[in-house]
Amino acid sequence: ATWSANAGGSAIWLVRPSFNVLVELLWYGTEAVVAEGATVRDDVWLLNPGVRWAFNFPSGLQIVPGAAYTVALNGNDGG
Repeated sequence: ATWSANAGGSAIWLVRPSFNVLVELLWYGTEAVVAEGATVRDDVWLLNPGVRWAFNFPSGLQIVPGAAYTVALNGNDGG
């Protein structure tokens, strides 16, 4: 049998009312059968630092674009 699990979390810093700096951390673990009685396990840790900002319009519309970069901390290829 094979299995996979993942977990993640984030921290957000309110630099200004319409600008945030954030960091997210994700763990993704898998285990797969490669032969009878043999399995292989892989744990991947991904770090995503980023920023987001808000455009607030008089109509009440808010648009929040952002950008982040994914860094694979270990594991195969980050995916």
